[in-house]
Amino acid sequence: MESIAKDVQKRLIFAWRNAIEASKDIKKATSMPHTFYASSEGSFFLTLEGIGAVRQIILDSKKVPDVATKFSDEYLEGIIMSSIAKLLSCVEEKICLEAQKQTEEILRVLASPAVEWTLIVPIVNLELEMDELHIGKVRLHRFEADDEKELHGKITKIYRTLQEKYGRLPKDIPHDLTSDLQGTVEKNFIGRVCAEVTTSAVDSTRAQDVGMQLLQLTLDTLCFYRFNRNFRDALFAKDRFDIQGYLHRDIQSLILFAETHISFPKKLTGFVAPFTITRSALSDIKTDGFDVVSDILKKDEQTWTDFEKDLITSIRFIAISTHDEHIANAFVNSVISLEALLLDEHESVIDNLAERVAFIIGKNASERNLYFDEMKRLYKIRCNVVHSGNTDMRYSDLSLLRRSINYRCVVNLLNSYRSLKISSIKDLIKWIRDQKFS
Repeated sequence: MESIAKDVQKRLIFAWRNAIEASKDIKKATSMPHTFYASSEGSFFLTLEGIGAVRQIILDSKKVPDVATKFSDEYLEGIIMSSIAKLLSCVEEKICLEAQKQTEEILRVLASPAVEWTLIVPIVNLELEMDELHIGKVRLHRFEADDEKELHGKITKIYRTLQEKYGRLPKDIPHDLTSDLQGTVEKNFIGRVCAEVTTSAVDSTRAQDVGMQLLQLTLDTLCFYRFNRNFRDALFAKDRFDIQGYLHRDIQSLILFAETHISFPKKLTGFVAPFTITRSALSDIKTDGFDVVSDILKKDEQTWTDFEKDLITSIRFIAISTHDEHIANAFVNSVISLEALLLDEHESVIDNLAERVAFIIGKNASERNLYFDEMKRLYKIRCNVVHSGNTDMRYSDLSLLRRSINYRCVVNLLNSYRSLKISSIKDLIKWIRDQKFS
């Protein structure tokens, strides 16, 4: 910590000098890359060198335990800029003493405890037959009038807490603020399925980033499972129907609140096809490892095994593929999903990928041979897209890749990786080698 403090102090003084120099010739300072900071504490310019010093202080701050998980870069930058402004109001003879004081203040802020934030987001086109659905840390449920009353009560409490803390708000909450919020909630939230997730952070930007990341993983999981049913299996002709539509991922409206903070929602726009999860669909996807994905997402990402990270990455690229209207891009992203899951770094691709697909999906020699040949054929299509720019392909090949290969690979591994004690790609490779020579 002492070495971090010395580095922060040194860079604060460097940024202070940079701001002093920029103020002497503002025309010159503004003719090159620069930033301008203004607050009640003062205003100043920083040139590229000064910006670099601020960025390095942020990186130094992240060496302090838990800082990277509790603070957003924007919040850290605001603290540092405020410290530079205070240095500029200090006489030069006392600059080292003031820089030490500001460094101590920065380190004190970095030690601030995280608080719990609740993020509520309407999912524009999601419909649930069940009352609620939990995926990892995210709760999906229909937002009804009772939820609006409960939310309004929490927001009222936040205003009163702010008034008691700062003495800036009148006892009666401003009518226009609460009525505006209530109107927006009634229009955009009530009657919709909403996602609710609780995160821990010091500032709202970090809380929102973490919450939206968890929500995105949830939406990607639902997009992945739409391949459970819906379309005819391209290889073995099994009809599957249930989860319908495309899940809308462009989240444009949210409410974020903690004990002393509230962010107001924006308006929702646009129209998208409905995405419905029925009870029968939920029952069916549970046999395809849905609860396993949920268990992974419940854990903190730092505790995931390497193979669990690969599984989630694979699911994400399948979801990305479903939202790309360009068939060639969707095809390439589907192949990336397999590469992320089944290949180690610096391996030869086509034979290893085809062989692993064959052993993970195929139940007997004849199926393995079929999948091996199909995967090699499909990978050559991918190569034609990437290396030759050839985008002429059949949708049936994309359907085959996503529904018969991507989906089955992920599902089979979700249902078996724990019992097979697979925690990394090397464990998977060893298991496949054992199958070959058993």
